[in-house]
Amino acid sequence: MEVPAFPSVLWPAYAGLEPDACVECAAPVRHGLDRYYQRNDAGDGAGRSLEDALLALTYDCVCARCGDAAIREAAS
Repeated sequence: MEVPAFPSVLWPAYAGLEPDACVECAAPVRHGLDRYYQRNDAGDGAGRSLEDALLALTYDCVCARCGDAAIREAAS
């Protein structure tokens, strides 16, 4: 799922947050300030443990460059 950058009027509220790292390339992704993707892997949540359940409810952060490349690759 693509997450667009928020309108610039909201940027001050997110400016102090630590960036997340892209799970593909480790590039910093600043929530609210950068366009990025949230991805849930198909295997997340496949088991019966608490960790598996939490993985099913969370998303991996993927930078716009890696997310766009994955979409282009899947469309080929």
